Amino acid sequence: RVDPDAPDRDDQVRKISAEICPFLMEELDDSSQLQVKPLSGGLSNELFIVSSSKHAVLFRLHPSEEDGTQIVNREQENRLVAWLSRHGQAPIFYGRFENGRLEELYPEV
Repeated sequence: RVDPDAPDRDDQVRKISAEICPFLMEELDDSSQLQVKPLSGGLSNELFIVSSSKHAVLFRLHPSEEDGTQIVNREQENRLVAWLSRHGQAPIFYGRFENGRLEELYPEV
């Protein structure tokens, strides 16, 4: 789980990214060397590019649903995205964690 308000949020993003996408760690000593760049444009998610010198992924951080205002069924959404990915109709679905997922980054999109 990533706490979006924590002062070490980017470190949490790096750690989860390295665990789910170990290819990011090629030629790196530890996850602190991964770059985390916020993106604008997410409707309900916070979006980040997590990158090394050779690879980059899209990190989606879902909003908190603790206040009872859940709009999207994240379990169902993740199953659908994974299915679409397996069938070549969506970016590669690398994996999920408690409040988000990692997927292929389409540069320049």
